Amino acid sequence: MARIGRKNWQFSAPEFYRCTIIAVAGIVGDKHSMFSQEGFQPVITGVHRFLASEKPPIREGKPLWQRGSTQLLSFCSDSETIADYPIILVPSLINKAHIFDLLPEVSLVAFLRAQGFNPLLLDWGVPGAEEADFTVAEYVTQRLLPSMQYLSEKSGETPVLLGYCLGGMMALAAAQLAPEKTRGLVLVATPWDFHAGLSPEKTPLAKDMRQTTGSFLELLLTRHHAIPPAIIQHLFYLKDPQAEHQRFTDYAHLPDNDKKALLFEARQHWLQDGVPLTANVAKDCFVHFSRDNRALHEQWQVGGKAISPKKVTRPTYLLNGAHDALVPAECSVFLKESIVQSQQHIAPTGHLGLVSSPRAAKAWWLTLADWLKTH
Repeated sequence: MARIGRKNWQFSAPEFYRCTIIAVAGIVGDKHSMFSQEGFQPVITGVHRFLASEKPPIREGKPLWQRGSTQLLSFCSDSETIADYPIILVPSLINKAHIFDLLPEVSLVAFLRAQGFNPLLLDWGVPGAEEADFTVAEYVTQRLLPSMQYLSEKSGETPVLLGYCLGGMMALAAAQLAPEKTRGLVLVATPWDFHAGLSPEKTPLAKDMRQTTGSFLELLLTRHHAIPPAIIQHLFYLKDPQAEHQRFTDYAHLPDNDKKALLFEARQHWLQDGVPLTANVAKDCFVHFSRDNRALHEQWQVGGKAISPKKVTRPTYLLNGAHDALVPAECSVFLKESIVQSQQHIAPTGHLGLVSSPRAAKAWWLTLADWLKTH
């Protein structure tokens, strides 16, 4: 099978947001003024402004290892060595890996380097022929674990695995399966109980959407071998449309070259420039995990073994956002209660703020660095 692309899946952002909001308006009726014509216009203003913005450049790392579409990238200079406290940054499969290095002034990669660590970025790339039938489990066994093996053989060091969102679930599985190759585990906004923390007050449509999304994707996958980024973003939008509406409305009123506006644009370019999900990965994420909560019930198997936080023996640091609507901190409570050597920090931010906030380097990233220096 050829590389999974976006042919026949082209959507313009204004049309996408407009159609989505109108569809949601038909569900909620007149309950929310945000769906009125007057409330809708600032969203479109914000979307058009975003489309006219320039996409920030992505810093290129140096490939150390590659298998299929996946690369392990280093940001060391030629005079440095990868043996100095390596940390493998494990992103989600849904969006691109550069969220860890979004802007020069908002970069977890740069922060960790400044603190004396050696961050290595696991970039999944765009699924190609080798990955076309991959499940999330196979990305762990055939990509993450081999990259850890390479690092161990090349440097003689065992890395800390730092996983973000779905990447945290994958990092946890790798730590359980290969504790001898794992120095420690950092789980950022990592869900395990997918049904926790979704109160009607926080995300009014989340409960209904969780139940219907899985069935929708199962039907879609009977005709398509991959799910394009636009559909994935559509599903995330429906989880909390009011919040998305407010973000674009606020952005529409920010002055040009405002730091908040530039950060918003960088985040939105990252969100819009996603990667297609293989059919099996999409089914894992939206059916097996989100709808059926298989991870919580120890029904997720990787390498033939059931994955359970209770079997993780490496020291673990949990970082969650107090205002995370996508992965509420309650989704990680089971991890805190199950992993013996675990510590949790709740930061006053949301899902993206945990890895891309100007405040992070003086607050929750410092707390993370202190933990890393003692483990």
